[in-house]
Amino acid sequence: MPAPHSAYRASPVTFTLDKKQLPMRIRIKRIAPLQAGKILAAIYALFSVAFVPIFMVGAVFGPKGGGGMPVVMALVMPILYIAFGFLGGVIVAFIYNLIAGWIGGIEMEIEQENV
Repeated sequence: MPAPHSAYRASPVTFTLDKKQLPMRIRIKRIAPLQAGKILAAIYALFSVAFVPIFMVGAVFGPKGGGGMPVVMALVMPILYIAFGFLGGVIVAFIYNLIAGWIGGIEMEIEQENV
């Protein structure tokens, strides 16, 4: 039995003709929903870290009629961003896998650089 996630690891793909590397087309057949969720949760966490200081400045120097709501939102927002990022990643990967099964996945053209 293959190792977990081994089907998702990319392997180098090259096509050689007369010692010249030609571009190769690949197709993304499936996206692992939980992995996509984790990646999007991490990205959304980084976004929330960038926005929290802005909200905190707004809470300190903004209108005083809102009570503590801006501070509470600034503290709750990172948790909501992470949760909705994860959920969105899982849902989008599931939808992609469903549609890719019907009409095919996204095609990409790759080539290997000689370093």
